[in-house]
Amino acid sequence: MKPATIAALVTLGVAAIVLIAVIVSSITRVNDDEACQIFYQDGNRIITKETSGIVFLGPGAQKFCLSRATQHLIFEEEQTGLQSTIEARSVEGLTLTLELDIEFRYIPERIAETVLRVGYDRPEDRLLRTARAEVRNVASQFGVTEFLTGSRASIALAIQQRLQTVLREQDGVFVSIIQVNLLHIQVYTPFEQKFQEVEDRRLAQIVASENVTLIEIEENRELETASIAAEANRNKLLREAMSRTVTAELEQQRLMTEARTAAQQAQIQAESDRIGRLIRARTQLDETIARREFLVQQVHREASANQTLSETERQNVVVRAEGEVRRALANRTRDVQLALTNQTRAVEALVSSAINSTLQVFRTQLQSNFTAAATELRGRGRAADIRADTRAHAAEYIALQRSLNLTDRELASVLLYRGLQRRTDSGNLSVLFNYAKQPFNFLELGDRPVPVSTATTASTTPAQQQQQPQQQPAGN
Repeated sequence: MKPATIAALVTLGVAAIVLIAVIVSSITRVNDDEACQIFYQDGNRIITKETSGIVFLGPGAQKFCLSRATQHLIFEEEQTGLQSTIEARSVEGLTLTLELDIEFRYIPERIAETVLRVGYDRPEDRLLRTARAEVRNVASQFGVTEFLTGSRASIALAIQQRLQTVLREQDGVFVSIIQVNLLHIQVYTPFEQKFQEVEDRRLAQIVASENVTLIEIEENRELETASIAAEANRNKLLREAMSRTVTAELEQQRLMTEARTAAQQAQIQAESDRIGRLIRARTQLDETIARREFLVQQVHREASANQTLSETERQNVVVRAEGEVRRALANRTRDVQLALTNQTRAVEALVSSAINSTLQVFRTQLQSNFTAAATELRGRGRAADIRADTRAHAAEYIALQRSLNLTDRELASVLLYRGLQRRTDSGNLSVLFNYAKQPFNFLELGDRPVPVSTATTASTTPAQQQQQPQQQPAGN
């Protein structure tokens, strides 16, 4: 290849690689937990992508994202700066130190408006400042006793609602405040000590009051237990009396039931005995009737059987007589037929013998005539063919005739002999002439005929066998 072509191919390959690299670097992905904005330098276009997917950036484009996952604003003593503990004052003006954990999440559908307020460079700083201010404002609405007596849930709910309202309506930061957790509350130490003493005395009074209440409850419980026991004893006596009454009634019902059952059993037994006697009498009567009918039927069957037997015997005698007559007629007919058949077979044997003799004579004559005629016709045809071939080669034929000093007939006989010998060796003829292979001397020919063996074997094809009746001489 030419150097220019190689250089062009290399340049094209480099350009393709650069193009692929640019395309790959221009493709980015927005994750499931992100909401992004893409800034294009051409025309300063901004595209907001709230859902996950593949985004084509293009040259010079930039992507900025905010997380859509739940995030935390934590204010603790270990932190510094905006995330340190929040100093606030109660409604009485006492100092409060608060540690909080605020859970929030950006609203993806309003990401474009939120970014205008918080930006992409540490957007949580705006939220931290607003949260610190609003926590102080909400804390100033509650008394210090509410922070110490377990009203943290209502305080946390108030902080959550306040942050939600201020961030959305006033700051234009569209977030969802999920929950506010008050981790630790520290108040003014002397006040906390005095408050604890008051709480201890109040708890002691509550305990004493509770003890008195417990004593009263115990006395009431004992009185109620005694009343319940007396009521239970009275109910037990009533149940025992009722049980004895019910037992007596049941015993009376049992005796009455047994008497009624005995009477019914006696009545049923008497009825059963009467029905049994009737059934036995009816059974004996049925047996007597059945036995009489059986004897009558047996007599009828015997009479019918005897009549049938006699009729059958008479028919058998008639059938045997007719059979003897038919057998005699059949034997006579058979003897006549056998005599005729033997006579016919003898005549047919004589006729067949005469026909076979005639056919044998005719077949022998026909075969001999056909063999002679076929041999003569084929010899003449072959001689004519050889003569025609020889005359076609006039120069060779004349030279051969002059060299041998033979007549046309003698030369034709010689050529016929040699030609038939070659053809028979190759197996091409349907009629085979087996001439004796004798030494041939042209000087001995003169006017004598060529010695040819007269032993021939004729084999004919089926087509020639069909032509044999046509080639038979008219004299035969």
